[in-house]
Amino acid sequence: MTTLLFSPRNAEDPAEDNCIWQWCCLDQAGQVTTGQVDSKGLSDLMASNPAWFESQMTFGLVLPGDEVLRITVNVPGRTVNSIKQALPFALEEYLTSDIEDVHIAHGRIRPGHGVSCAVIEQERLASWLQHFTRADMTLDWVVSEAQLLQEASSEVTVLLDSLVREQVLVVAQDQDAAVDRAMLVTVLNSLGPSVLRCVGNSLNDLELGQLESTPDVLLIETAPLQHFTQRLQSAAKSHSSEQGAFNLLQGNFAVRTKDANLTSRWRRTWVAASLWLCVAALGLLAQGYWFKYQADQRQIQNAATYQTLFPSDSPPVTTSQLKRRLANKLRPTAGGDTTQSMVDLIFRTSAVLGSSADVQALRFREKQMTLTVDVIIRDFDELDAIKTRAQQNAMIVDVSDATKENNRVRARLVGQYL
Repeated sequence: MTTLLFSPRNAEDPAEDNCIWQWCCLDQAGQVTTGQVDSKGLSDLMASNPAWFESQMTFGLVLPGDEVLRITVNVPGRTVNSIKQALPFALEEYLTSDIEDVHIAHGRIRPGHGVSCAVIEQERLASWLQHFTRADMTLDWVVSEAQLLQEASSEVTVLLDSLVREQVLVVAQDQDAAVDRAMLVTVLNSLGPSVLRCVGNSLNDLELGQLESTPDVLLIETAPLQHFTQRLQSAAKSHSSEQGAFNLLQGNFAVRTKDANLTSRWRRTWVAASLWLCVAALGLLAQGYWFKYQADQRQIQNAATYQTLFPSDSPPVTTSQLKRRLANKLRPTAGGDTTQSMVDLIFRTSAVLGSSADVQALRFREKQMTLTVDVIIRDFDELDAIKTRAQQNAMIVDVSDATKENNRVRARLVGQYL
């Protein structure tokens, strides 16, 4: 997972358009890239780094500790829903602002345990987010520095980032505060930690000598923003808020544009399947209309052919009537020669022509016992094949005329018995 974390450098007024952002990118291979950009350059930053989008990406924003109030409250209740509903009323006595003006995020809720909460003014959070909204970027995480620095109950973390601010951020398990450097030793003596973690810099010898206890001092030499990025990447992978690094984007600020991968894939699959189903239905409907049109044209051609063969008869109205009339016309007369007749000659001619031929007209001469057929066939080579098949059926087929017509051949054939 690639993690890109932003941190505001000038955090006085988030509504200002000229906000300067420090950023740190930690890719899947562990490579770290850092830089600085203003709000107007956020879009250019994303456009110049398309490789970040080739893998799963986490966009995060870390806010200064004094932006977010961390507090743990005990809320009575037997179920998670009842505790969640009562949470704003339990926090109201600790806030100086109206409860309607603040945004409350919380970690894991377990009945009988304290609930870790993070409170920030809604207007300020919306102002921070609007910088990224204007750049068409959607943040996945928003956390405070104190959330990412929190450790176990007996440990205290100190952020000594003198290049960014004059004050020092002190983070314990349930509380944090930004204090002047001169007050740092006093605060540490009141907390009495067993482990003291220093991020960004270390305590000087004078400060270490003034500590009343002797904690294990651990220096984290990694740059603060890189350390925050690593901590955020770990929290995003584990989806755990045990150490307080839970996402502030909850409730009305929850990310709505990114669905879970499985849900998104199923939705795209159903949309594609629906589109293909509509296309298939339209194709079947068009095919049905085409077949009906072809059947109507065949019926018209059959009626026209009957009128050509028997001009003195009235036109047949239905297909059944046409079949009955044609059967009566082709039925041999009593006492006639049934071995050589019009019906037999037509049957033999049909077998000779094959299924690829398109018959245009038929003329039968009873005295000569010949059948003249106007037909459209595939090519001139088919004429030789017809003559060969005619001899096999005891017939002689002569070609009286043959011309090229488009990609096929129109021919007039005269067939008679051998």
